Amino acid sequence: MASLPVGPGFAYWDPLDEEPGYRSETLSGTRRFRSRGFKRWRIACGWRDLTTAEAKPIIAFLRARGEREIFQVANRPDGLDPDRTLGRVDGAHASGETTIATSSSLFGRVDAGHKITFADDAAEHTVSAVTDDNITLTAATVAALADDTKILSVDRLLPVRLVGPLERWNYQRGGLWNIDIELVEELL
Repeated sequence: MASLPVGPGFAYWDPLDEEPGYRSETLSGTRRFRSRGFKRWRIACGWRDLTTAEAKPIIAFLRARGEREIFQVANRPDGLDPDRTLGRVDGAHASGETTIATSSSLFGRVDAGHKITFADDAAEHTVSAVTDDNITLTAATVAALADDTKILSVDRLLPVRLVGPLERWNYQRGGLWNIDIELVEELL
């Protein structure tokens, strides 16, 4: 999963905790709200007065991701760890292995350089490569891994997708850029 580049000029981060649900009104005028059973974050964020060189990687990232593809932001605004499960180990693995089979593809959710742990092994591991059905680590695992062991992200990741208009960056007089986007947490 790719990460949103924050970089210089990051001006504001305005999270709104929302609880999606259903609103209804009876014939007698009684209003009811029924929660859908989860909460998520809707976040407006933006950059101000960026040079063209500073704006280029942010704009390139937003163009490459599109409006629907999920990506990640490093820290959740509530400071709480979400369920950091990225996937599960497929089959048992002895200690000392660097290639770990996964029960589902982590391609697109984990990149090289991403730090992970396993539920049965508290040591941090750095991913060096990801394919459709396995991940390769830069160093060997310390503990043996049982089948179906959780693969956890070390980072407090906030998986998001873009929901506001993608084309909300503008070049202003004086050669500087402003970028405004809106994100919504994707409950994986």
